[in-house]
Amino acid sequence: MKSEVMKFKYRPKQFKPFLYGGIVGIAMGLIYMIFDTGFTSKFFVLYGLIMLFNFFYSENTPYVILDEKGIKVNRLFSKRIKWEDYEGLRFYVGDIRVLSKQKTIHINKEFLNQVDIEAIEEELKSRLPHRKAS
Repeated sequence: MKSEVMKFKYRPKQFKPFLYGGIVGIAMGLIYMIFDTGFTSKFFVLYGLIMLFNFFYSENTPYVILDEKGIKVNRLFSKRIKWEDYEGLRFYVGDIRVLSKQKTIHINKEFLNQVDIEAIEEELKSRLPHRKAS
């Protein structure tokens, strides 16, 4: 993978609750607007809009991007590790941790398909820096 860009999207079923929660939140906000003019209606509408934004963002944005520069994980605040800074990786029950000198990226396995997890692990293992004997 020298010049190829690999993009891994979220699992399709992963964020359906955000869609349903957003629709229900907006509906409850509209119902509260009819019967009550307080803060509760605005809260539910805002909550529903945030949930819908999260759903559409996750549907249209890849979760993990592997390119010639490094690895990038898209979340609320994206993180990137360049291949020059890449030091290693650790496997835990629910995630993969990509390590560098300054930061650590957590890749949650629940957000990806099994085929994508295997491709990411294979690429990260192939790019592990060789340890120098002291």
